[in-house]
Amino acid sequence: MALKDVVIASLTTAEESIGYARKGVEYLNTRYGLNHPDVASTIYPKIFTSDEYSPENLMGEDLKGKHVVLCAVPTNPDSKNFYVTPLEMAGRAVVAADNAKYFGAKKVTLIAPDLHFGRADQGYFDLPKDAPKEKLDLFKGKSNVAKAQAKMFRETIDQIIAIHLHSQRVRQSYNEVYGRDDALIEVDSAPLLVHYMIKHSMADMSDRGSKLVMIDSDFGIREYNDRILLYLNQLGYDQVSRVSFKKIRVQPNNPKFVHLEDPVFSENYTGLEGKTTWDPDDIDDTGGTKAATCNTLMTKGLRQKSGRHEKPANFISSATHPVLTGSGFRNAMQNIIESNLLEIVYFNTHPFIENNMIYPVRKCGSVIRTAWYTFEHVRCNEEGIPFEEICFTNDKLDLDKIEKVVPPPFRRTEHPKYGQNHH
Repeated sequence: MALKDVVIASLTTAEESIGYARKGVEYLNTRYGLNHPDVASTIYPKIFTSDEYSPENLMGEDLKGKHVVLCAVPTNPDSKNFYVTPLEMAGRAVVAADNAKYFGAKKVTLIAPDLHFGRADQGYFDLPKDAPKEKLDLFKGKSNVAKAQAKMFRETIDQIIAIHLHSQRVRQSYNEVYGRDDALIEVDSAPLLVHYMIKHSMADMSDRGSKLVMIDSDFGIREYNDRILLYLNQLGYDQVSRVSFKKIRVQPNNPKFVHLEDPVFSENYTGLEGKTTWDPDDIDDTGGTKAATCNTLMTKGLRQKSGRHEKPANFISSATHPVLTGSGFRNAMQNIIESNLLEIVYFNTHPFIENNMIYPVRKCGSVIRTAWYTFEHVRCNEEGIPFEEICFTNDKLDLDKIEKVVPPPFRRTEHPKYGQNHH
């Protein structure tokens, strides 16, 4: 198959969802000459008056032998008319994929920028038999929901493309269900984040990044941060230092502060004083934990090797998936910006983040757009090109290459760098 055999459709008519698909089409057309009809005229997401989803294939026989790409992009929970729940989205994906296969599609790929049901990536019987009782009690009655969704998808969807999985256990679940290791492709958001920090961030990246300290505030994010530091080192920013620690609540009813215990410092660490701390994460949900970490560092500081406490000058928060408690996003954002943040950086895996920013977030918030990057994965898969060629040169991250697959960040007019980088 070749790129000309790709047919792209959206599972919803929500502006942010169908817009994501259209941006992908525009990118493939501009860069590779893909002649593609508007996504609203491929497989239309029709809804009966009883709220039943019934996709209507407007291409008919034209789907025979084609590769159909369905976009399952999260919709705005604040929209009464267009919001689609995660469970409804999964159901739509299965029904639309079946429709495509019914009309002769050879392959169906699902693009899910934030793959829902990835956080419940293990159940009670997945835990080791010698797991602590507290862990076993926490998982009583719970099953592996990630695997359940994989079973739903297996019959009609050949491949899923998602950005920054919650954990590698999600991939393992899909591998087991599909019986192969290429059913779920994870798009690595780390190269785009590194590109942003060097090219667009408000952080001072001078002196090989010596004024930036990365914070590992969660054990699950360390592998991701390993890659970020590797890429920064490759690009000459080898003085970005790192601190990892255990994070424990001071009091259950006092969420504003946490204990930052057992800090582990990188070899090039020279302290926090006067520097910017940066806390990358996969998900921002309630915003409480991140705000508490920021408050603790900025107000109480972190105990150094010498025993004294040091406070940073600034704090940068970044997350791939701005879940922000769904319809409660205003409260979540309020939690986050109560701290003295220099900058908030999100990816548009939930594209409505661009419209839902409350005013204080607009002043320091940036959004990294991902449609080009995601659809480049589609092209590479279609034409048998290793994706590494798109972002790397001689195994090293290449900013000039990344520049071609990511537009400038989205910023509101209130952002101090709006005039330089707005797109």
